[in-house]
Amino acid sequence: MTHIQLSKVISPWWEDFNKMTPRISMIVAVAHNGVIGKGDKLAWHIRDDLRRFRHMTEGKTIIVGRNTFEQLRYAYESIGKALPDRNQIILTKNKDYSVDLPKCYVCHSVEEAIAKAKEIESDEVYVAGGATMFAQTLGEVSRIYLTKVGLEVDGDAFFPDYSEFSKVLSDEPKEENGIKYRYLTLERV
Repeated sequence: MTHIQLSKVISPWWEDFNKMTPRISMIVAVAHNGVIGKGDKLAWHIRDDLRRFRHMTEGKTIIVGRNTFEQLRYAYESIGKALPDRNQIILTKNKDYSVDLPKCYVCHSVEEAIAKAKEIESDEVYVAGGATMFAQTLGEVSRIYLTKVGLEVDGDAFFPDYSEFSKVLSDEPKEENGIKYRYLTLERV
């Protein structure tokens, strides 16, 4: 009689769970005319949207371009650390750029950044800006968490065409300080 050791044939469910590939998503706020910023800054201030960003990305991994990272870092400089409670992958062409902060990783190509994200995150990775990062990674993402801001604003940073993300999973209208906006969750069709 042949005995088969099942532990060698069937791996425990948690081993397969830990090998899951994370979803790659974008999180962005966009004006009606496609503007996402001006001069490396947001073109508006909606506190609820900033709280949503913090809540959704906390404990996760974000991928940002160097300029966006520097703006986030500047905002948190008073506490002496980068954006807290999340892994941050910084994409830059500058081979000499380095960051000596916990949970911060510097990458020099989109492929390297995505590979690093898949290595350190098992749930969901958020591409969080800026304009160049969004344009370079749009083909890699399956979901967009979009705040559609009801303004026409002047800006120098624009979100790329996302018309192939036409499946609406949720649509939640909001208003703050007279600014109307919508939280949309979109998936690629």
